[in-house]
Amino acid sequence: MKALTALLIYPVVFFLIKDPAALRYARVHGFSPMPQSVQLPLEENGRLLYFVKFLVVALFLIAWANVHGVNLWAFLGHVEPGQHVGRIALASTVILFSGHISVLYLFKRVRGLFFDQGLSRGHFLTWITIIFVGGVVEESWRALTLSASSEKGFNSLLVLLATSAAAAFCHLLGIPGRTLGLREEVFWDLAVGLALGALFVLYGTVLIPLSVNMLYNVFNLLLIRSNIPREKSRPG
Repeated sequence: MKALTALLIYPVVFFLIKDPAALRYARVHGFSPMPQSVQLPLEENGRLLYFVKFLVVALFLIAWANVHGVNLWAFLGHVEPGQHVGRIALASTVILFSGHISVLYLFKRVRGLFFDQGLSRGHFLTWITIIFVGGVVEESWRALTLSASSEKGFNSLLVLLATSAAAAFCHLLGIPGRTLGLREEVFWDLAVGLALGALFVLYGTVLIPLSVNMLYNVFNLLLIRSNIPREKSRPG
């Protein structure tokens, strides 16, 4: 129950917290494409709503840690003696980002939509903040779930798959989503989640997957912003 509760915190919060305006549109129009006049204001609100979601997830994680006697701050700051966190994180980021470039090169339809997704709109610093805050929340959640599951003797691979699937699900939610939602992109997002989880299992510190999460997503944002007309990167 301890591990399952930790696993569910992130996806349940992201699934339940929605923009009321988006819900009203969905009730009337269903899944029909949104006109730009509707979508852009929803995206502006959605970027701010991310911070509400992250705050709620963080509060639940703190409450979970208190209930189960986990020293959250010691857990998050733990580093094994002699670990080269920076080198490992940088090498892992380069490998993952190279893999993402390969996905863009191999799949034309992903490449075609990649530079016109939600991250191409809105203020650059807003997305940087979302990446950093989201990275802290997501990797804390992932590490706590993996650690609790290991204590209970659950199969590590199954838990890695579960946390990766839950994270990929959360990346799809919201307006704008943090990934395209195409099948190839979702599978790649799952692979990234597996890699981040494996880094925690392998090295026993949150700092390595956290650093990789942030660096990878910042590089991804820079790639998107470097290939769009300047006017698309303005707020709204």
